[in-house]
Amino acid sequence: WLHVEQQHGTCLRDTERLRETALVYLYRGNPLHARELLDAVDRRDESDLLAQYYFVQTSERLSLQPGDTDGIVHNAVELAREYLASDGTDVWQTYYAGQLLAHAAARQPAPEHLYAEALGAFARLNPAFVPGLYAAFWVCRQARRKEEA
Repeated sequence: WLHVEQQHGTCLRDTERLRETALVYLYRGNPLHARELLDAVDRRDESDLLAQYYFVQTSERLSLQPGDTDGIVHNAVELAREYLASDGTDVWQTYYAGQLLAHAAARQPAPEHLYAEALGAFARLNPAFVPGLYAAFWVCRQARRKEEA
């Protein structure tokens, strides 16, 4: 993908290109550069929940002390809640809103309310959207809601 973009240009917006490039760097083993690119996306468009999710992930991978990323996670959760409150209908935004809530829940000693919010996000997705089904199943297992899983 990067080679094609370099040879022929791209049809992606600048922030989309930065985000996608960051994911390539992240999955090819360079979370430091990925985080720098995701930080640039955040400064341009903090409402991109996919970018927020991976910004949280890379920040936690690079964190040296427990609690270093609490503020980052809190901000991302608030952005996810704002998106869900706006009744947005974008599939990926809704999916990553749920992922951010589920991730935050997994870090809490009493995560039930966050798991419930995550399930609410995943319930808004079309049942044919398989990543949403898997995510909802994972949340049900984590929240020990076997009857819903």
